[in-house]
Formats: sequence, structure tokens, C-alpha cells
Amino acid sequence: MERLLRGDIQSSTLEPHRGNGLPNIAHRFKLGQIKKLVMVSNNQYADVDTKDFRRLTSDFSGTLIYWEHHA
Repeated sequence: MERLLRGDIQSSTLEPHRGNGLPNIAHRFKLGQIKKLVMVSNNQYADVDTKDFRRLTSDFSGTLIYWEHHA
């Protein structure tokens, strides 16, 4: 998940406009525009705020993203 958030992993579709969403969200977190960023995708869990990155014991079909907007 950490590599995905850095943009190190290319989209499986190989289309140039795909695969930018999660790295962009992580970038905005670093800029302070959003806070409390938590993501679950496939078998990965990431709490970016606490740096808790771990593999889940079961697969999660899809992607769940939670964040709070910094006002």
C-alpha cells in the first residue's frame, strides 16, 4: 500500500490517466489539505496518519477511502 500511495505502482490497465487517484490523495494529505486518511483495498489496510500499514487476513473486494477535510 505504501508503494501505491507514492505512485510507484502502475495501473493494471496500463492506461496513462489511470492510477493517479490514491497517490494524489496521499499528496494532499502531506500538504495538510486533508487529515485522517484511512484506506482499505484488496488485502491492504493503511492509516496514513498513524503510519499503520498492514496486510489483512482476508480480501476486501474494492477500495474504501476515509478522510477528513481540513477547513
